[in-house]
Amino acid sequence: MLSKRIASAFAAAAVTGSGLVALTAVTATPAQAQDACLYQVRNVAADSYLKVRKKPGKTPKSWNKRHKTVDVLYPGQVTTGNCKRSRENWRKVYGDSGVEGHVHKAYVKKGPRITTEEATSGS
Repeated sequence: MLSKRIASAFAAAAVTGSGLVALTAVTATPAQAQDACLYQVRNVAADSYLKVRKKPGKTPKSWNKRHKTVDVLYPGQVTTGNCKRSRENWRKVYGDSGVEGHVHKAYVKKGPRITTEEATSGS
């Protein structure tokens, strides 16, 4: 079974210099399959990074920890996330170290849809 982190690494390896490459996989009927999309970071300066926030919304105040930065993404980097918007103009993605968070849609380009499998622990 592919975890989201392995799927993200596999998707990043499939990216060529010209753009995103569609991934196809033939799998048996998974226990629980989820759709995810590839996202490529854009509109970020080469010497900078994109902040992945804990919750979508405005810039955080020092007292408001809901919107703090939990991870980063670098220019041109490819990651995975939900295909649907988490909130208007915001996408839910995985950062460079695998932490889930939110980024503004202006800074990520939506790529092809992929299917990830999650194992369910049956006790």
